[in-house]
Amino acid sequence: MGFNLHRMQLSLFLLTLVSQEIFSQADSRSITIGERVSLDSEVLGESRELWIATPARHAVMESVSPIADGYPVLYLLDGDSNFQHTSAVAQFLAEANRIPPMIVVGILNTDRGRDLTPRSSSLDDHANFPSHGGAARFQEFLADELFPFMRNNYETHPFRILVGHSLGGLFAIHTLTTRPELFDAYIAISPSLQWSDQGLVDQAADYFEDLVELPVDVFITHANEGGQSLAAIRRLTAILGESAPRDFRWDFRQFPEEHHGSVPLRSTYYGLEAVFEGWSFENGLEIYDIGGIDAVRRLYADGARRFGFERSLSSLLVIQMASELIQLGRLDDAAQLLTVDLGAPPPSYFLNLLADGYLELGDSPRAREMLTLSLSNNPADQASRRRLEELGIDPATVVETFSISASKLLDYVGEYALQPGFTLSIFVQNGKLYSQGTGQRASELLALSETLFSVVEGDAQLEFIGADGGPAERLVLQQFGLSMEATRLVDQ
Repeated sequence: MGFNLHRMQLSLFLLTLVSQEIFSQADSRSITIGERVSLDSEVLGESRELWIATPARHAVMESVSPIADGYPVLYLLDGDSNFQHTSAVAQFLAEANRIPPMIVVGILNTDRGRDLTPRSSSLDDHANFPSHGGAARFQEFLADELFPFMRNNYETHPFRILVGHSLGGLFAIHTLTTRPELFDAYIAISPSLQWSDQGLVDQAADYFEDLVELPVDVFITHANEGGQSLAAIRRLTAILGESAPRDFRWDFRQFPEEHHGSVPLRSTYYGLEAVFEGWSFENGLEIYDIGGIDAVRRLYADGARRFGFERSLSSLLVIQMASELIQLGRLDDAAQLLTVDLGAPPPSYFLNLLADGYLELGDSPRAREMLTLSLSNNPADQASRRRLEELGIDPATVVETFSISASKLLDYVGEYALQPGFTLSIFVQNGKLYSQGTGQRASELLALSETLFSVVEGDAQLEFIGADGGPAERLVLQQFGLSMEATRLVDQ
């Protein structure tokens, strides 16, 4: 079984800290998945309520696909009925490295039949939706008001996805064939293509007939529906199959076991995976064997470039490959990844695994090397300390002791803001320096240098940064190549 980062039995000090974000509300008993925002629209002449979920801080920290240029935005129609499961799916897939972390914007309805429909020639549509035909104005609201609002108030990336179900799916197909530039990807879930006697299918046929190029992703689904709905979806998929332009990626999936009301959840899950095909990185070892770590880094970066992202290979993926190599008995390759290519202090857990492997092969020098490195980075690692003693090595000769004056320790004492509602307290007790996060027990800090400390029980490091050697102004937590900066709030 391959190494699973989310099941690894380690004390993840840093990731535990950042996971506290979901409990940072005034009422610590609440779990918050998003926020309500009102946007006054001149285009629509009304105020529109939005439900917005941003990537959880811990999900971004755990993500093996870090991105530095903002988050793609998923715009969700019928937000009042689809927001919970859509935001949960987006977070789940991001944490599993299937898609990038993203912002979900649920747009609540005021007049659904007006906003999500183009004009219809059907008398039945006129009777059932007397206010219909406002799709063009709703597109204008999206382009001229909602998109700028998101850009100005959130860390957004230009990549935009539209998800719509039923009439929302109809709007998605209508937008694809009238203003395709509004979105980079469309997920149309059981779209109501019977609208206007399948007029939108005719519109699609005309649109795609002579279209040469369209760099857009489209994922269409259909539930166990028959009649005009089934006939229309068959016509549309046939058109796309015959007339798909260059750079146009599309897929269709039928869900015969789902009805019209139940199909959105699975459609969103599979739709996001389809849109971000190539984002996930499943064959790292194969590429490593062919071209080494540089080839892995190039391919990993290329996997995101199609979506307009720049990303670098995560330290967590390097650790994952090293773990797989250890399981395959390729200890030297794993050691190279962890001690050279990782570019960060290697986790003691894996250095101990390597040492065990080398000892089984009778290679005591290499085992000592791994154990020495582990204890040097993490003086609190009792496993490395014990193994070195068994090899006849005094751990005191491995770990350099730094004596820091009491006055210097006081330069670090204070409250440091990791995120709103969560602080890290640094204090001195009995001549020793300790850290304690909100709601957590205190952990001793062991000095590796005058400013760098090892977090006992955490396999993490904490560095204090100040101006010209003075009192600390901020600190940086590091673990597994991940880092998080905190600003000092209180000088003492």
